[in-house]
Order: sequence, then structure tokens, then C-alpha cells
Amino acid sequence: MDSKKLANRGEMDSPLQFSARLRGMRLSRILVIGSMLLFGCEIPGIVSLGTPPPDDEPSETAPTKVAIGVTDGTAAPPTTSASPAPKTPFLTPLPRYSMGYGAQVNWTARDPKQSMGEVQQLGFDWVKIQLRWCDFELERGLADLNKIIALTDAAQARGLRVLFSVTCAPKWTRADNGAGGSGPPDNMQDAANFMSGVASFFCQRGLGAMEVWNEHNLLTEWHGKPISAAAYMDMLKRAYAGIKKNCPSVTVISGAPTPTGYDDGTTAIDDVKFLKELYQNGLKQNSDAIGAHPSGFCNAPDAAPLTKNQCNAFFDHPSFFFRGTLERYRETMVLNGDSGKRIWVTEFGWAVDPTPKKGYEYAKSITLEQQAQWTVKAFQMMKSYGYVGAAFLWNLDFQDMTQETGAFHILGRPVYDRLKTLAK
Repeated sequence: MDSKKLANRGEMDSPLQFSARLRGMRLSRILVIGSMLLFGCEIPGIVSLGTPPPDDEPSETAPTKVAIGVTDGTAAPPTTSASPAPKTPFLTPLPRYSMGYGAQVNWTARDPKQSMGEVQQLGFDWVKIQLRWCDFELERGLADLNKIIALTDAAQARGLRVLFSVTCAPKWTRADNGAGGSGPPDNMQDAANFMSGVASFFCQRGLGAMEVWNEHNLLTEWHGKPISAAAYMDMLKRAYAGIKKNCPSVTVISGAPTPTGYDDGTTAIDDVKFLKELYQNGLKQNSDAIGAHPSGFCNAPDAAPLTKNQCNAFFDHPSFFFRGTLERYRETMVLNGDSGKRIWVTEFGWAVDPTPKKGYEYAKSITLEQQAQWTVKAFQMMKSYGYVGAAFLWNLDFQDMTQETGAFHILGRPVYDRLKTLAK
């Protein structure tokens, strides 16, 4: 397969009005590359906004911007396998289940109180947002976090923990001024400074986990730099040390690769091959959990890899299978002596669209009833495996069907009611 057949996805350039990823496709047979989507303790280096209010109303006196601590980026901070003990108890709710249940929400377009209530009605205990760094730290060392406060306060008021998935470097971090697409900074310490500062600030505001970047085995998510496991690990090592120093209770998740079914080393690297390279560069010592995006495409969650499906597409590579992706990741972890760690599925889901967008034609062949059955089955399978720490559905409420993201939403569909009664 040549590179012209590769899917081409990027993130929307518009700031906060809509943070979902626009995942277009140029494909003749192949992939939608990636998981279909498919976001009282001491606080060093950052200005505190004070104690959270007793309800989920954001403070009216909160400043709009806070200072992000900046450290020297000439060398990565030392990393340790053991996290320092927190100095005071954290306010993050304790987990209710042996495996976390969550969903990604359309937090920039909807009332966070309403979205958090809808997640709570599912009986879930987690919520995910994609935190586009490029939308927040427009000036070096100064980030506008005000809107996120309303979301985390609303989540905490309902007993939900929050996962931040951080991506997209600001223009000021790159010599090319961000030309051509979103990607990493020139100096990975800039990313670590932002993430550790955010972790500090939200440490007692419901933050439970941070995912360091997203699908960085794909050129459209690592634009402006050669795809490189070693380069990503430079970011992760720095971010891991800073986050754990500032908020030891936060679970730091390695950014999930995307299933590609393709490997040319330039446009994409096979996700399992990339995961192996991450381990060769120190993944075990610099993460609390391993991120994964086991996309099912047109395959049932329990379908064995290479089993032909009803869409006659996306069945000829193991990465196109939900089950196959999880099994191969786990095998890689075991082979690298990391069996004690868990996989965090930070995106998964199935698309339904009677008028599918280009590249997602298979969504026309999946029914709403199949979406419900497959989603429930996937959660049941992950719980039975015992090595999945948490699973986040893509997505709750991106309901605009003119966008490809709308095909994956569950709100107002049979799957939503089915998940309410799912035994957690």
C-alpha cells in the first residue's frame, strides 16, 4: 500500500469553540488511521485560585489566567519508579469499581453541568476531555484555565474524576510557528512545564489522570517532526517527573498510539512496533499506565483478527480489531517486564451514520443496535481481562452529524440506555 492511500487526519485549527478532532480521509481501501475518536496541597510554580466552592458553581472572583512554572529545558529532570508521598490528602473521589468507566465529552460546546449529569446517569466514574495546549498557553508561562475550572468543579460535584489528554503545541513553542498542522514543541520541556503546571493547579479539583499526548505514531498528530519513539519519550520522561512531583496522586498515562494497519516510518508507524520502541526508550520507568485506542472499525469487539466482516473492509490487519489490539499490547507489556501495569483505553467506540463522511463509509453498515451490543460487550470483555485500568468511550455528545465525530456519539441512542443497566 503506498502513502497516497493513507488516511489524513488532523485537529481542527479553531480554538475553544470546538475542540474535537476533524478526521478526514483519503482512502481507497484503508484505514481511518486511528481510534475513531473519535480530550490544600502545595502548588509550586503556579498561582492558586483558592479552595473550590462547595457546589459546582465556578468562583466569580477567579482570575482568568494562571502562571505556569518554567524550568530549564537543557536536560530532563531525574525520574524515579516510586512517586513521592502527597503532603496532604487529595480530594479526588476514590474509584468505585475495579475498572474505571468513562466517556469523552464535548466540553467546549455544551454546559458542563449537563454533560457531567449525563455521564453520572450512566453510572460511570470518569470523564475525559482533550486539553489542547495550543488553545490555553498563548503566551509563554501564562495559561488561561478558567473554563476548565467550571468543568472540573461540575465533575467533582458529581463524584466524577477527570482525565486530561494533552496535545497540540502552541505556535510560540515551534520555530515553524506551527505551520502545516499541530505537533510537538521544539523543546519538550515546554510541554512538561505546561502539563506539570496543570497537574499542580487541578490536583485537588478532581483531576485523576493525565494522558501525555495522543496518537504520536501518526504524522498528522506529530506534525513538523519526524515520527520518533525516542523523541516522544523525551517528552514523556520530562512530563512524568514534573507531574508526579507536583501531584503524586495523578495517574500518568503514556499517549495512546493509533492503529494504522500501515508502516512506512514517515506517515505512520505500526502501533505495536511503535509501542515496542517506546519500551526500548524507557516507557516502563516513566509511566503509570499504558494508553491504547483499540478501534473496532466494522468489527465486533470479540471478532478474531483477520475475520471478514459485514462491511468487507478493515479486516485484513490485526490493528483494525478491538480484541487484537488489546491482546498485542498486553503481550508487548509482558515481554518487556511490565505485566504489573494496566492498559488504559482512552478511546474506543463504533460509528453509525446513514450518510457517512468520506473515509467512514463502513459506518453505514453498522446499526444502532449493533453499536449498543458491541459497546456493552467491549466493556464486559475489558473488565474480564483484569489488565484494563479504565476505558473511555468515544464519545458521549458530539452530536453534529455533519461532522464525522457525530457518528460515534451515544447520547440519545439505544447504547446510552443500555449502558445505564450495564453491571459495572
